[in-house]
Amino acid sequence: MKTLTLILALVISVNMSAQNDHIKYAAFNIVSSSIIGGIGSGIHHKENESFGKAFVNGAWKGAISGSINSVSKEMLRIQSERYDLDWRLCWGSKIVNSVSNTMLYNATMNESSLLKHYSIDIGFIRLSTDYTVQIEPISLACFTGIFFSGGKFDVSKSLTIGTPVFLQQMLSTYGKTYANNITINNQQYYVRHNGKLLSYTPNVILHELTHTYQRLQYSSINNFLTIYNKYENIKPIHNDLSSFDILYLLNKTYFENEAMFYGNNN
Repeated sequence: MKTLTLILALVISVNMSAQNDHIKYAAFNIVSSSIIGGIGSGIHHKENESFGKAFVNGAWKGAISGSINSVSKEMLRIQSERYDLDWRLCWGSKIVNSVSNTMLYNATMNESSLLKHYSIDIGFIRLSTDYTVQIEPISLACFTGIFFSGGKFDVSKSLTIGTPVFLQQMLSTYGKTYANNITINNQQYYVRHNGKLLSYTPNVILHELTHTYQRLQYSSINNFLTIYNKYENIKPIHNDLSSFDILYLLNKTYFENEAMFYGNNN
C-alpha cells in the first residue's frame, strides 16, 4: 500500500505542475528516476528484505538523483538563454549530471551508498572509481562511423562541452545525437537576440547535449536485467546499451520538447 501511495503521489505531482515548464520537466525527472530507482532496488532486494521495502528505499534515492539531474539540465538552459557555450558551465553541468547518474545507478542496484561506483562519461570513455578507464563500445563505434563517413571532428567545441562534436553536412536537421556523440550541421544559422545577430550553433549543441543526458539517465533501466548471485559480486549490464533508445521511440515528443526547453530556448 505504501508503494502504491508513493507512485500515485509522484504521478499527481507531475499533473499538478504541468502549468510551469520548469517545474514540469523537473517533476518528470524526479518521478521517472524515482520509479526506476524503486523498481531496480526492488528487483535486487536483499534476502531479508521485502520487494516493497527495497522499492521505497530505491525510490527516494532515485528522487534525489532526478532532482540533481534537473539541476544539471538547468545549467544548460542558462547558456541557451545567452546563445553561448561556457566551458565552466558545461563541465559543471556534466559533473553534476554524472553525480545524478551515479546515484540512480546505485539506487537501482540497492546499494547503501548513493555515490558508490561513481563514474563520468567523456565521449566513449567512462572514468570511474571501479575502473581506471572503461571503453564504451557503442559510443566508440558511433564515433568511428561518424569520423570515417566524413564528419569533421571539432576539437574546440568537444573540449568545451566534454562530449565529441562533429561538423557534418545535414539537409533535414540542425543536429543529431549518436550514443554519446553529437553531430551538427556545418551550415551556419543565426538568430536575432536583443537586437544582435547571434549564432544558433551553441543552442543546437545544447539541445543535443540534453539528449546525451537523457540517454545516460535512463541507461540505469538496464540494471533491471542484472542477475544477482549472493556468492558473486553484482555484475551490471554495460550501460552503453541504453534503454533510452526504446523510450525515445515510445515518447519522442516529450524528449524532444525537453531538449528544446533546456537547449534551444524556444
